[in-house]
Amino acid sequence: MISRFRQIFVQAREKLSSRQAESPEIDLCFMISEYNRGWVLETICKEIERYWKGSTAWAWTRKNSSFTAKVPSARRYWFSHFQLLITCLKQFPWMRERDLMVWYTHPSKEEIPMQMVVDALNACKAVIFTCSINRDYMVSLGVRQEISHVVLGGADPLQYRARERGKGKVGFCSAYYPRKSPDLMLELIKAMPHREFLLLAPLSDGMETKERLWQSYERFDELQSLPNLEYVEAEYSEYADFYQRMDEFVMLSQLEGGPIPLLEAMMCNAVPVSNRTGFAPDLIEHGHNGFLFDIADGLDAVVAHIEAASAFEGSIRESVELYSWERLSLQIQQIIDGQMDATARDRQASGLMSCNSNKAALAVLSEAIRHFPANAHLWRRKGDVWMRLNNPEQALVAFKQALELDKKPERLWPRLARANLDVGDFRAALEAYVHTEAHEPIHAFDCLVAWHCALAIEDDRAGFVWLERALERAGTPLFECLNAARYGTSALAGRLLERVRILEQLNRLPADRVAGARILLATFFLINRAESFARELTEGLERLPADQVGKEGLLIKAQVDWRTGQLYDALKALRVADRCFALELRELELYYKILVKVEFWEEAIRCLDRIAADKEQATVEDFIEKALRLAKLARHGDVIELLEPALRDLGVLPRKTHVFLLAQAYTRQGELKEAMQLMDEYPNLLEDNRGARLYYEGLVRLGRLDAADAWLSTSCLGQTMSTMECAQWSYALLSRAGHRDEAIAALNRSLHATKEALSHAD
Repeated sequence: MISRFRQIFVQAREKLSSRQAESPEIDLCFMISEYNRGWVLETICKEIERYWKGSTAWAWTRKNSSFTAKVPSARRYWFSHFQLLITCLKQFPWMRERDLMVWYTHPSKEEIPMQMVVDALNACKAVIFTCSINRDYMVSLGVRQEISHVVLGGADPLQYRARERGKGKVGFCSAYYPRKSPDLMLELIKAMPHREFLLLAPLSDGMETKERLWQSYERFDELQSLPNLEYVEAEYSEYADFYQRMDEFVMLSQLEGGPIPLLEAMMCNAVPVSNRTGFAPDLIEHGHNGFLFDIADGLDAVVAHIEAASAFEGSIRESVELYSWERLSLQIQQIIDGQMDATARDRQASGLMSCNSNKAALAVLSEAIRHFPANAHLWRRKGDVWMRLNNPEQALVAFKQALELDKKPERLWPRLARANLDVGDFRAALEAYVHTEAHEPIHAFDCLVAWHCALAIEDDRAGFVWLERALERAGTPLFECLNAARYGTSALAGRLLERVRILEQLNRLPADRVAGARILLATFFLINRAESFARELTEGLERLPADQVGKEGLLIKAQVDWRTGQLYDALKALRVADRCFALELRELELYYKILVKVEFWEEAIRCLDRIAADKEQATVEDFIEKALRLAKLARHGDVIELLEPALRDLGVLPRKTHVFLLAQAYTRQGELKEAMQLMDEYPNLLEDNRGARLYYEGLVRLGRLDAADAWLSTSCLGQTMSTMECAQWSYALLSRAGHRDEAIAALNRSLHATKEALSHAD
């Protein structure tokens, strides 16, 4: 009879299951346990739902061993825990025909055969691991690599805001579990009586599972009685306020999938000190944005890392602000839709690098590599980012990993060479350049760097070979050279210069190539900011035949002299270059700068005219620059001729300097009415001393002395100049204008102000 009832029950369940399997109308259904209400797993599901584009439903169960609620028919099912996945695959066989996704945090201590877990995970379209450690572990046990993805947790960057650290507490945040190492926490607080601690826990009233309350801890009374510990229970929505009180955040868990509070605290700029579990190694680069330890190292190691964290001064938030809930949800949607590919991630990182957001690019690439660990291009790109962040040690790790994976290693050898050079391994750098040259001829400057490396390791023979190659391939334009990467150090510059002298003395270089060698080496030293050595190499180049030195050599000579303050020598080199080869726009700009420095105004104006002729359209700065130089020569009529049409006819937006120069030119030319009218049209000109003085001069020269006197007291002149200074200045101006009586009155005011100043001084 019992067997008969069991058969009827199975048939009814299969019939119900077949009905549920028909025509799904819901896009995504969240499968979750009642025990997770109000806790992190529910939060994650809610955040995924918040950004999900399709329809959603929820199914809650009171048991993990059997699903107690009605399960709606859906195209996709999201399991908040792998135990629910195992249960539903047994209970609802039709689910295998749907797209199943599971959120895998960490192995469970429940006695579930591991092979059963692996088989259940392999039935899914996607297994979302919360950290690389657990993904790698489960893949090693047999979970398929192609369905295994790592998506780090999320937090709301608007809710969890950064704060300045200082006088904050050492924080913990968790419910009670034995795996959270409560005894170690207790001993840690006792071991650091000079520091204040804060333990943040969920509200007792909101916990479905009372075993997770800290009151369940057998030493809770001892813990709570510690004088330097503040124990707080709070709603999850209030956690951000408590993170703001933490300078360091400590995670002592023996096993984790996250935890999310670690990310939230880091977003609030707390320095993390964490055991190497969960996504802590994914988020934290030891010593750069936090500190990692092994729980087996014991109490002393944790104390030492907290002390190091208290002295840390860098920004923590910058390294994690990318990890928003929106990013997590969209990333999961991409995985589900099959759109998560390495190319998209690489494009995203490339865009961030172009905006100089290198830390964000590094986060994107690190996450992409978790999904595609065998993609050499991602590793190579990550090495490039590390080089941008001035961390050649990490760059070498990335480049070497790419070298193991890449089928075309010729793209990696130049990068390895430069990274090795930055860490001071000249021998390895030279070997990398040898590999590079074996695939294709390298740039003249890379040859020069290889020459540098050979000399650094006392390999003169190899050094000469690389120098010969550099000379053969020289011809890089000046400004490309100056914008090239900076290789080597100036500490070796003097030694290298001595080598060049030896080479020349031994006539190892042909006579017609000595000038080329000098120019190339001078450029090298110029890039390395060793200008004195560069100047010694370029000395006298302008006296050699121009065709032997070449335009680039003369320009290098001018750059070196400009940098070392030898302006007249720089000017000579540029004049020779201009006469023999004709200077281009950017070279003319350097020529103009030097002419202004030495105050050769006529020549500067002619140079400006050539610069303007090379430009497609003149700017207001061009007009102002030329007017300034004409004013220096007192060519006020030319200033008017230049600026008047630019202001009146060409529609160029006027600047204050533009208007002042024109008004000054009118005044100096005696066109006082035009000057006053112009200054009245642009009253902002009168807001500083320069414009106010010019306006006062115009009033005086027009004979409007009462207005001039009123202007002197009401304008900015009366506020920024002392009475004595105003009187002396107005006396000089009135005297030149022929107003003798008024000038004497101004002089008397000056004398009176001087007497008052002396009496106050006494």
